[in-house]
Amino acid sequence: MNIFPMALTAIFFPKLTELLATGKKENLASIYKTVTKWVLLFNLFLMPLFLLFPEQILGLLFGKEYTASAIPMIILSGGYFISYFLFTSVYLLMTMKRTNLILINSIIIVAINILLNLFLIPKYGLIGAALATSISFIIMALLVLAEINYIIKIVPFNWKYPKIGFAFIISLISTKLVFNYAETLGFSGVLLSFGLFSISFIVLLAITKSFEREDIMIMEAIENKTGMYKIFSRFIKKFS
Repeated sequence: MNIFPMALTAIFFPKLTELLATGKKENLASIYKTVTKWVLLFNLFLMPLFLLFPEQILGLLFGKEYTASAIPMIILSGGYFISYFLFTSVYLLMTMKRTNLILINSIIIVAINILLNLFLIPKYGLIGAALATSISFIIMALLVLAEINYIIKIVPFNWKYPKIGFAFIISLISTKLVFNYAETLGFSGVLLSFGLFSISFIVLLAITKSFEREDIMIMEAIENKTGMYKIFSRFIKKFS
């Protein structure tokens, strides 16, 4: 989940630094919000693999003996999802040279994680460890988000997010229903179901007009960096 957030923020990190130095707050807010949105979209594409197919993924990667860890994997994926969703906020703190805040946040979260582990692991074992880690990640993400809002009065959310959530939930439910019938196909059923989710999610994002003009900038930057054919940016232009 962290590869795309890191790559995307690396692309726009120099631009964020430039805008912050020149005091162009509106442009800074626009890029911050758009990059955060795309990190969310990418992670939402991956979430069904961890929410719907944890046993299949664990079995494929590590063997059948690890499928019992499906519930901890689901819990951890939720914590990582929220953490990486707000990954751009950490980069923005770095851009503002607030490394002291990042250090303080890290110390606080380590302390919270240790306390949660001491409390939850004796009672719930592996699930308790997953809960402790996920809760720590979520607290860290919310803490950084609050700090960014306090320092520069910018929140990286807008009215498009409920539409994205609606598209995700409908796609997830339909994928689960299909997988109930395709489960006997093994990993082929996972690929079939995930393919259905991807298509339905993209279609619903287009139907609900969840894309904006700023999204074209993100997609074009990705296409230019990777040498991709510009089919995705054209798609976004059509439905933004």
